[in-house]
Amino acid sequence: MDLLGEDFDGILTVDYYSANRAFARRGEVRTQYCWSHLLRDVNFLRQLGRPPQEADALNISRRFDRHGAPAYFRFLDTPGVEPTNNGTERAIRQPVLDRRITQGTRSVRGLRWCERAWTAAATCSQQGRSTFRFFRDALVAYLTHSAAPSLLPASP
Repeated sequence: MDLLGEDFDGILTVDYYSANRAFARRGEVRTQYCWSHLLRDVNFLRQLGRPPQEADALNISRRFDRHGAPAYFRFLDTPGVEPTNNGTERAIRQPVLDRRITQGTRSVRGLRWCERAWTAAATCSQQGRSTFRFFRDALVAYLTHSAAPSLLPASP
């Protein structure tokens, strides 16, 4: 809960990645499991060309038993909850590609810089702001010992 904060009362749309499952296991966060991932798994079983072996189907069955139907069907009765995590995966695609291409960083300091730079870039993109202008303004503020630009959305 350190990441989300103690007062988080939302619903996380997640896949079967271990970090996402950790939130679900704690039971403190309501989840919506991604239907794209579920359908991909079911499609895999369908395309085997043979009846699935017990081990092939057991994984999906265990997931339903472990997480229960609400974790797969919240989107049906909760306004604003998406059935997939496709939006989230699209949002992190560029940092993931960058990490793969560059092989990441070699220091904790470099890792922190990359995390912050990609977060700033994604936030600017979501807000329709110029990422270049934000970084330019941040650099000017640093060099002139001025207040850094904010990533918080402007108040209406």
